[in-house]
Amino acid sequence: MVINNKHTREQLMSKSPLGKAYNLEELPEETIKSISTTKMDERHDHLNHLME
Repeated sequence: MVINNKHTREQLMSKSPLGKAYNLEELPEETIKSISTTKMDERHDHLNHLME
């Protein structure tokens, strides 16, 4: 999960079962590139309009 807003990030971290959220600045370039090129499973194509 990547959260930009510090207040929102801290709020989500306190509720998250994963226990950690990351700022973009904390992630390695390889991870950012991987996230940005990830494709959604075709079964979820009907949701694509929400990401535009």
